[in-house]
Amino acid sequence: MKKENSENTFSCILHPTDFTPTSERAFAHALKIALIQKGSFFILHADAPGKYSTLSDFPKVREFLCRWQILPPQASLEKLFQLGMEVEKIRISEKEPLQAILLLTESKKPDLVVIATHCRTWTSRILHPSIAESTARQSGKPTLFIPEGAPGFVSVDDGKLTLHRILVPVYHTPDPQVTVDATAAFLRSCQCKKAHVRLLYVGKKEDRPLLSLPKEEAWRWEEVAEEGKVVDSILAIADHWLPHLIVMGTQGHDSIADALVGSTIERVLHRASCPILAIPQN
Repeated sequence: MKKENSENTFSCILHPTDFTPTSERAFAHALKIALIQKGSFFILHADAPGKYSTLSDFPKVREFLCRWQILPPQASLEKLFQLGMEVEKIRISEKEPLQAILLLTESKKPDLVVIATHCRTWTSRILHPSIAESTARQSGKPTLFIPEGAPGFVSVDDGKLTLHRILVPVYHTPDPQVTVDATAAFLRSCQCKKAHVRLLYVGKKEDRPLLSLPKEEAWRWEEVAEEGKVVDSILAIADHWLPHLIVMGTQGHDSIADALVGSTIERVLHRASCPILAIPQN
């Protein structure tokens, strides 16, 4: 059962896994956030037709927590329950993994979906749309993408969280205030004591949207403006500044061109070297 979330944080986490090394990194991020929040943690695997996984195939929560020195070696289930986190592993036989994910988001109503993404070319995305990207668009849930090859901000080895530099591209649509507020909620969910958030507007400085910024003293909010192409500007700053996370608002595909080459967030995702948090807006 999902715990009530009355503090505008991300306390109910859904992690779809395909049992790959990239999914293991995504699992570590999902586990860390659920652990901090003492929340509900759902781990989902969709079996392809003719394939039958077992619970032993799933990433092992206690094994990770022992490695992170949060639980003692060979800890019992009772020790896990004492951490205040609810864990449920779910297997579904479903031809389309996306449908399995959407079913779970509807029934479990997670605050956050954490999912790995694998490198794909734009042509392969047209023929075989990315499950990760489709999840964010169709579920309407905030989605944390962990790209293949990206170490992320949670260490698989020891569970250490490193989340100090956050890049947040903003424009007039989708509503940038929603994205800013979601960024603050995510930082609170991760219990970030210090953070430098760079708000990037691509366009003329005088045209930047007016924003109300959180007042946490240990968080620094910096507003910058760059002229140029949106995706190129985001990636140029990311390559130079090396953020631990990029947060982007999204409204899905808005044009035929977007459907062919990907929306702004998808184009950033396929070239970025850090996790991306997508905040959907209707």
